[in-house]
Amino acid sequence: MRVVNAVARADAIMGLVASTTRPLSIGSIARDLGLPRNTTYELVFTLCECRLLRMGVDGRVSPGIRLFELGGVYVASLDWVEEAREVAREVRDLSGETVQVAMLDGRDAIYLVKEESQKAIRMASSIGRRLPAHASAIGKVLLAGLPLAERVDLLWTHPLERLTEHTIVDPAQLMEELESTERRGYALDDEESSPEVCCVAAPIWDSTSRVIAAMSVSMPTSRLTAARREEHATLLVDATTRLSARLGHVAGAGNAFGSR
Repeated sequence: MRVVNAVARADAIMGLVASTTRPLSIGSIARDLGLPRNTTYELVFTLCECRLLRMGVDGRVSPGIRLFELGGVYVASLDWVEEAREVAREVRDLSGETVQVAMLDGRDAIYLVKEESQKAIRMASSIGRRLPAHASAIGKVLLAGLPLAERVDLLWTHPLERLTEHTIVDPAQLMEELESTERRGYALDDEESSPEVCCVAAPIWDSTSRVIAAMSVSMPTSRLTAARREEHATLLVDATTRLSARLGHVAGAGNAFGSR
């Protein structure tokens, strides 16, 4: 079977538009994707007609309501997401901080659930957002859940993007961090994805002992202490262990990753 170029290009356009927080001009879309401007305009016009994209009065393009509808259908098809959302609310209420659930897609973590803290300072993230997995606690858990060969392939194939001065971009150092994550049973993020934000994350397992997702607690550094982070880690591991058991996972000896 051959790939239909028009469909692949339309997918690339939607992916680019969805990956940014600001509307894009057709010229910038064409330039970023290396597409002819006329072709880009025709594809964007068609996607807007299908409500997959939306064009503002200034001619700039943003995600359309149809993308939201389709994304909702996909999330609804994942039976475990609603259970994860319920547990995330419990963790949010007990910790007082923002709790998120994400799954791995290639080298990115995609957020499926977000339960927002009611405190004054909140996390600037949203459902559907993609974040390089190596730069976050939730992503590190997902990478640590992969077989070693897959980890190596993902981390060494392309350079790792630096999001802050604390982001780990050396694959060897990141591999050591993932090994530490396995030993602890949870991952840490010290301002690696966003300045002044720290996170703790733990794995969610299915009945086949596969890490299907991860849950994190995020907090500003202004509210962080060593004792508080340890409390959040204990709370989170307990919550994801209970959730994994509800999904049919039987924990093995040692920490959670020891059951692989």
